[in-house]
Amino acid sequence: MFFAKDKNIGFVFLGLSIWSGISSLALSLSQIEDRLTFLHTVAPSYNRKHLFVRRFELDSRLNELQTLQNDLLTTTQLLNRHLSEIYSFDIIDEWFDLYLTPVLGKINSTLIEFSSVRNQTSWPRRPLI
Repeated sequence: MFFAKDKNIGFVFLGLSIWSGISSLALSLSQIEDRLTFLHTVAPSYNRKHLFVRRFELDSRLNELQTLQNDLLTTTQLLNRHLSEIYSFDIIDEWFDLYLTPVLGKINSTLIEFSSVRNQTSWPRRPLI
């Protein structure tokens, strides 16, 4: 049953909270993909390898990515509660594995990949001559 009776407003569509959660999730995933693309554009692998990145820019973008990751996890927890009202655990688990696990993996690998550059405290002279 996808409708529930509410004594104050009549019938309520139970899927509305799920639709709202998935919409929020889609927006978060889009923002995360944009930030990941931007990070790899601003600091390509050659620049990271030789530590030729603008540190302030990198820190700012990585902090944004971590904030988006936290927002994604919060949205996921809320959506999980709403999905569990209608679906079984195995269906919810499969859905999250299909749509969220790859993105969370990309975020974690990006944070690890950029950690050496982020933790750099001294910079040797550039070997470009």
